[in-house]
Amino acid sequence: MSHILIASLMSMVIAQMIKVPIYYYKKKQFKPGMMFSTGSMPSSHTAFVVTMVITTGYLEGVQSSIFAISMIFALITIHDAVKVRGESGKQAKILNDLVS
Repeated sequence: MSHILIASLMSMVIAQMIKVPIYYYKKKQFKPGMMFSTGSMPSSHTAFVVTMVITTGYLEGVQSSIFAISMIFALITIHDAVKVRGESGKQAKILNDLVS
């Protein structure tokens, strides 16, 4: 199996696992289901693509075409994660205010 894929999958799993203690720290509630949740930070798909870029650059070189392609993919993913999460957070706040 590819070193790039293994490292990327490991970073994704670690990002998901870190959500549990972060949630506990912020809310003072132990919620292990956060490990399987989508959304919230840290972003597991961003961790996946950043690790992909770093390991691709390390193994293939930063001058390689595959590094450039992985960088473009990562930038699109990160932009989407920041913008979509930011907007959905704003909508959630408004919905919570409406419900209250």
